[in-house]
Order: sequence, then C-alpha cells, then structure tokens
Amino acid sequence: MSSLRKDYALDRWTIIAVNRGKRPQLIGKKNNICYFCIGNEHLTGKETGRVQHGKIWDIRSFYNKFPIVDKKKANYKSEKFLVEKNTYGVHEVIVDSNDDKKQLWDYDESHLLVLLKFFIKRLNEIEKDKKIKHIALFKNHGRNGGASIPHSHWQLVALNFIPKHIIEELNANKKCIYCEILKKESNGKRKCYETKNIVAFTPFASRYHYEMDILTKKHKKDIKDLNENELFELSEIILKSLRKLKSIDASYSMYFHNSPKDKNLHFHVKIAPRLTIFAGFELETGVIINSVTPEEAAKFYRK
Repeated sequence: MSSLRKDYALDRWTIIAVNRGKRPQLIGKKNNICYFCIGNEHLTGKETGRVQHGKIWDIRSFYNKFPIVDKKKANYKSEKFLVEKNTYGVHEVIVDSNDDKKQLWDYDESHLLVLLKFFIKRLNEIEKDKKIKHIALFKNHGRNGGASIPHSHWQLVALNFIPKHIIEELNANKKCIYCEILKKESNGKRKCYETKNIVAFTPFASRYHYEMDILTKKHKKDIKDLNENELFELSEIILKSLRKLKSIDASYSMYFHNSPKDKNLHFHVKIAPRLTIFAGFELETGVIINSVTPEEAAKFYRK
C-alpha cells in the first residue's frame, strides 16, 4: 500500500511506498539468480504480455512485485498541512530481452522496433482504464541511473493524476513550443542527429551531462501516433545515442514523454546520463549545475 502526500506549503507531492525498500538490489553484487531470465518467470509478478518466437520469449511484461502505485484503496483523512491521497494506478516491468548479458545499447534496430511496438500495445491496454491520466514509461540503467537489477528492463507506471511539471508544460504550450524549438535546433550547433522524420539535439539548458532530446519533426502527441518509418528512425537514433554512452560506460535514465489523454504535448524521448549527483546547492535552490556545455555534448554525439 502506498500513499500520495503533499508538501506542507508547496504544490509538491511525494509517493510514500514502503514496499519499494524490499526490492532486490543486485547491481554490483554477485548473485546466481536473475529474476528476469528464462526459467525464473515464477519469481516475477503476474505476466501481462510477451513477444515470443517458438518456445522462447523475446520480450515480457508483468506486474511489479514492489509497486509504486496499485489499485488498492485506503481511507486517508486529510487536515490542514497534512494532505494525503490514494495512489491508484498500475506498475509494470517490461524486460526487453531474454539475454541478461546484453544491454539496450547492444541490440540492433529491428529488435528495438519490436520493443517500441510492444510498448504501444501495453499503453493501449492500460489506457482503457478511464481513471488513468498519465503513464510514465522509463528505463534506468546502471547504479547511478537508479537500476536495482542489471538485466535490461523498463518500467511503466500509470497514474491517476498529471504530474505538476507536465501541467506547467501544458500551460506554456498553447501553441506547440516544441515545433518552434525544432526549427531553431535543427540547424544549430546543438543538433546531434537527423533523419527524414526525427531530430535529436542537446537542450539549451541541459540539466545533465550529455542530455539529449529526440523529437519527431511532425507534431505527434504520443508514441502510438508514430508510423512504421518514424518508429524505425527513432530506434536508429536511440541506439546511436546509447552506443556513444556505452563508450564512456555511463549510467542513464531514459523516458518517453507522451502527452496525457486529451492533451496536445509534442511527443519526445529524453536521455539523461547520470554522471554526477545533485548536491546541496541544487537541493536548496532548485538550480542545476552542469559542467558540460550542450554544445560540447553535441560534438561528443556527432564525433
């Protein structure tokens, strides 16, 4: 059981999920058991989907045994300064390969294309629940990226509310600012890669070393709106970017920024390498220090 609690004064929320502390921490440890490998399916939560050829699965999804959110209800009583709500939602794990010796940057474009299509199936299924307002689809890689199990996987967390920073984007996005940003960055020194349908660049005010945004040239609200060519080109650019990060053995987080239901944000993918940690200044002021310029980061990707 988890709960959503509001800061005393700010419109800032925290999910209190005690069971998350019970999940296995296998990064950097010797362990003979891989919970996500073939033959250990009984060690995971209930399966929700798979891609399979013959008797062996290639991609598999299941409920997280240590969820951030769930559909259990509790009667939380709020009072002044102490506001608490239920965290209704769904939390799934998506294992992107049956081979625990490979990471995402080791795959080929065809496998990643299949994975992207599998994401679309899971999103379509979960969005049937009208209580769901936003779905976070993300991957953590490496200890500093927040991963607890080394076998390559993603997480999907469906929420019954829209996070504050996305509401802020919506308020600033009466006319799509990303379409305008694309025009500027497509011909600038922060551009990393470009295909017929996709552009990747390092954001002007990057918060992370070698941070990258990947956007469709046409205004698409959701990965579900991408056609076959766009999905394949997206696979190409993601893998090209991650292979550069592999060369420096970077931990990273990556997420798919889909527009909430009935909203009109421009779909994009964010890659956020985790090569530094936020310290006292960042925590006190909310202002991030980045010692690698986005312009230099773009050169790193293009090199």
